[in-house]
Amino acid sequence: DNGPLGELRPDPPPLATTTRPPAAADQAGAGQVLETVRHIEVLLESVAAEPPGALRSGGIGVRDLRRLARLAGVDEPTAALLLEVAAAAGLIGDSGAESGETIYLPAAGYDAWLASGIAARWLRLAAAWLAMARDPALVGQRDDKRLVNVLSVEVERAGAPTRRRAAVEVLADLPAGTVAGPDDVVAVLTWRSPRRATRSAATGVTSALAEAATLGLTGLGALTGYGRLLLTESAEDADDDPAGVG
Repeated sequence: DNGPLGELRPDPPPLATTTRPPAAADQAGAGQVLETVRHIEVLLESVAAEPPGALRSGGIGVRDLRRLARLAGVDEPTAALLLEVAAAAGLIGDSGAESGETIYLPAAGYDAWLASGIAARWLRLAAAWLAMARDPALVGQRDDKRLVNVLSVEVERAGAPTRRRAAVEVLADLPAGTVAGPDDVVAVLTWRSPRRATRSAATGVTSALAEAATLGLTGLGALTGYGRLLLTESAEDADDDPAGVG
């Protein structure tokens, strides 16, 4: 049967999945967790040692991003992701124009974050990533012929948290240790919400899954056990505070 949006499919599309031992997925994800925390520590220590100036249009310029990425031992897209997550977690911010030249510095909460345990540090980062209305994958692209810089207003996307959560929740709906590729996740989300199925939405889903892997929510392509817990707890927080003001 056909409907206004094309062929009607009462059942979700079949997924070409593979299976990993859940413990192996958790172990691989935990390795990424340690890397994420370590890289953000190095990034913010580098920011403190030589604060990057804020561009007139906002954000950090390409030269400073390249320098910070080199110091942290990551590529520039990963550095952009980690800086955006750190900012969303309240660990980095600009100094404000009243102090003369605006620069970026570790925020007041950075020392307390640094003094907490690895699990608590990662949880703050992961929760910030899940909720932030930012799309780090846009950094380095052109927006109306202007380069999109990390921490700039051009990275803001109101729909990013919904798309990010939807992508990861497709994995959460599968049995522990089950791996589904980005194309399969996009197919499921297209079936669930055909009106939202656009090329940019598909690109956003793919980026979200890549970011989840970088941050350690997934391991070997499967959602980790602690990743499932993060989704559950953040959803419960949203239910407790539906206006998002708590």
